[in-house]
Amino acid sequence: MSEHSGKTYRPWEPERYQHEAQSPAAKLPEGDLVFFLLDTVRRLDLSRFYAPYEQETRGAPPFDPAMMVCLLLYAYCVGVFSSRKIALACERNLAFIAIVGQERPDFRTISDFRKLHLEAFKDGATWQPMARRFRAMRRGTRP
Repeated sequence: MSEHSGKTYRPWEPERYQHEAQSPAAKLPEGDLVFFLLDTVRRLDLSRFYAPYEQETRGAPPFDPAMMVCLLLYAYCVGVFSSRKIALACERNLAFIAIVGQERPDFRTISDFRKLHLEAFKDGATWQPMARRFRAMRRGTRP
């Protein structure tokens, strides 16, 4: 289980999935957008996404918010907006599987996460480091 400020989340270890024999990441082209997002999301300040879960003690551990953010960002980038279609892609699409691994959220979880964090997704300050990194990558320089 991963932890952020004492709260326990379901494990999210995309680097582990990359080393498995049947890794979806091994079948994706080098430089695929999913790799950029997997690397970049870890560097973002996602404290606004973690905050609502910090005091919650009921139920099973939630999915790691970093994974959910990465999943939604990738889905939006490739034009998949429906929670049901995102959930289906998590079972069938290699890039989506590279993000979620064995921990596949259902459509309701995706929808609820999106609704709960709508304001955080709108906050431009969260995404500025990613935009800078993406521009630098496109120019061929290091961010």
